[in-house]
Amino acid sequence: MDAPTPRQREDPSLVVSDFLGKILGHLQSALKNDPTLDGMPKVFIFTTPSTWSSSAHMKMEQAVYSAGFASPQGASVSFTSEAEAVAVYAASEEGFNMGQLCETGDGVMVVDCGASTVDITIFSVDQKTPFGYQRLTAFTSSAFGAVQLQSLIYEALQQSRRSGPMTRSKVKLAPFAPWARQKFPYGPVSMPTDTGLPDDGLRLIYDSVAIKIISHIRREIACANICAGRKVIKRLLLVGGLSGSAEISNAIQNACTNEFEIEFHQPQYDFRNIAVCIGGTLRGLRGPQLSFKFWRYYYLVYADRQTTMIVSKGSPYDNEYTNRIEITLPRSTDGAHTIFVVESAQQVDLLESVEDQNKVVGRINCDLSQVPGNWQLLNVLVKYRATVRSEGQHLPPERLLHLAVHESESEEKQLIGHTRVLMQSGL
Repeated sequence: MDAPTPRQREDPSLVVSDFLGKILGHLQSALKNDPTLDGMPKVFIFTTPSTWSSSAHMKMEQAVYSAGFASPQGASVSFTSEAEAVAVYAASEEGFNMGQLCETGDGVMVVDCGASTVDITIFSVDQKTPFGYQRLTAFTSSAFGAVQLQSLIYEALQQSRRSGPMTRSKVKLAPFAPWARQKFPYGPVSMPTDTGLPDDGLRLIYDSVAIKIISHIRREIACANICAGRKVIKRLLLVGGLSGSAEISNAIQNACTNEFEIEFHQPQYDFRNIAVCIGGTLRGLRGPQLSFKFWRYYYLVYADRQTTMIVSKGSPYDNEYTNRIEITLPRSTDGAHTIFVVESAQQVDLLESVEDQNKVVGRINCDLSQVPGNWQLLNVLVKYRATVRSEGQHLPPERLLHLAVHESESEEKQLIGHTRVLMQSGL
């Protein structure tokens, strides 16, 4: 590529767009003479780091579209996170096929030790045949990947050259990027022998990175156990470029065996680096596969104990889940009416009493006094949505059910009641 233009220096997404445009041109040139692809739909899937901000995601989408990926006839574009992609790889038959190893109820942790981050995804197995699973916790990412390992070695080498008597050999140290390419031509998959640092010093650096990764794993196991209400993690799958380092992978395997008491798995060596690519492709072709699922049934109880189910246990959802129902409320003397939100472990036809498995978890206090008209029965619209909020890494995500009641008599469809329900944790 040419050097960035002044405009590209101001907006780096233009550099990304230019780079992606050249990749697209190469693909089109390489595939244009393949008659088996004529008329076939084209699907482009892009994976992005889980920790990117919404602004960064927007910039990436702009770069992809401005590069022309949506221009080929019949082409479609989709995006997914690297964490979701590697989890799909772990679960799919075309990937690692974790289903053949798991039992129903097992929690699986997927650890992707990549170039700049360690991403962790956790899913729980719903059923074996056909294999079904659900997302258990938030995606988490920590910044200590292969580049950070190389940087620690480089900094230690700089420090060693600053200490002691100055010599010509100590002064000449290449900049980080060319130094890393020379000393780690295939990445830090094995401990280098010609960095200028003693073996003991190198081993301490590798050990320090392994300790950080294991600490990240330990905290996410604790988070998953709290979220599920039991010791849920049974297996760990390790992928990513840094997992090719025997020093790193052996340390994680030892922790799994001796501390966490969970099964350790790794794909064949060639598949460790391309797990995200395989999972991203499967995710793009089949659509979303790693959703949260409702752990209880939820009902509305109103007007002489009429009961309407609004959420079915086991149904999937994500932060885009929304739904609505219409119900009818009677007029009251003071214009007040309460709709009860009831949670149940089992599906029921009629909630005649509030017992252990059927409990009131929310109340929507509706004010009908301002609704115009001489009505006796009022049709109202109940809008509800599910959200998952993660306040920080290593904390169980909050699963919330939001409910809003709108009257249907006036043009304004004014809001007459609202509540939020913290949905039950524990599988």
